[in-house]
Amino acid sequence: MTELQRTIEEATGALRAVAGDWLEGLATYVLVDSLDHRLVRDACAWTSPVLDFTMQSVLESHGLWEGPGFACVLSARQVGALSGDRLRRFVVGASIHELSHWLSFAEHSKAKRSTGPWSGHDVPFMRAAIYCTWRARDRHDPSLTTEDVAIAGFDYRLSNPGRYEQALSPHYGLAHQLPLRELMQLAPPTRFVELFNADASEYWRRQR
Repeated sequence: MTELQRTIEEATGALRAVAGDWLEGLATYVLVDSLDHRLVRDACAWTSPVLDFTMQSVLESHGLWEGPGFACVLSARQVGALSGDRLRRFVVGASIHELSHWLSFAEHSKAKRSTGPWSGHDVPFMRAAIYCTWRARDRHDPSLTTEDVAIAGFDYRLSNPGRYEQALSPHYGLAHQLPLRELMQLAPPTRFVELFNADASEYWRRQR
């Protein structure tokens, strides 16, 4: 087994530890885009709500199909440039990042999507990603950071991840107690939403 294969196996275990209640009875696929040209995107990692079904024939042809579930794809170029702890942090962090998108797709579909550099990485995503990071620290790797999972910060023109963690902290205990599906049904704390709205307003103010 190669270093990358071992790391992908670890990432798959981390996803099951974080969202086992949500993923119960479902398959979990962490793929590299070198598997098939149809998986290549201009991104370090990506997912979609129906990636498992759209790539079913590819997975079947490689003997990987285990049924419907969560799937994400990592860039071969990105993982090929890393090794050791940097590779592990990227693969685990990116897999949790993409899982957080998958968990928040339903919430995004019901709400007006926020546009800006943070598109797709606004309140529903950040909330899911922070919950997942907290659960991963408790159940998989205590050293995992919100930076590893790429939540908020300069790339999205949002406040640093630590401020969003603090704003979501009223849910910290619940994040370890409730099934993830129940957790995602809770309304986010008001100051969490207010922090995002303030960041978005400041960004658009600077564009004038």
